[in-house]
Amino acid sequence: WRVSEELLTKLEAGRPRAYTSVEETSTHLRGRVVFSEYARQLPSMQHRVPIRYSYLTANNTLTQMLKALAVYLHGRARSLSTRRRLGACIEMLGQAETRTLTNALVSKVKLGRYDSDWTELVHLAGVIARRNSPNPTITGDSGQATLLFPVAHLFEQAVRRSLVTHLARPFECLR
Repeated sequence: WRVSEELLTKLEAGRPRAYTSVEETSTHLRGRVVFSEYARQLPSMQHRVPIRYSYLTANNTLTQMLKALAVYLHGRARSLSTRRRLGACIEMLGQAETRTLTNALVSKVKLGRYDSDWTELVHLAGVIARRNSPNPTITGDSGQATLLFPVAHLFEQAVRRSLVTHLARPFECLR
């Protein structure tokens, strides 16, 4: 729930975009002329100019990873409101290529100084991609979502685990 709300809030504030460099040979001049390549061209190709330019795109590794995270969580969400929020996130990231959430995808994400507010979501995606689950019971400052629950439930769970392994047949421990 918290992750879907945070993702939707940040996407509504502004979708992450990045510059993508393109090198091509064109008859139209835009960007910088690559003079080292232009000098090596044959005279018959002098009408085509090698250029390099950058354009702002919404399809980059960060948006692909965020969309993969939203799709992964959408498939596992049980709450209708959470599914709705994640569906809105997927729709907002519609220009991004749909990929599966893998460790390789998360490791490709390089956050710049303007993308630092996406750090927690990238960290969570890395934890999920490595198939680790966040530990909600860790002591101290974890930076992840934490839970507060009665100690009696922990004790009962520990006793159940112990009984399952130590009870002899015909006895068994019911959940």
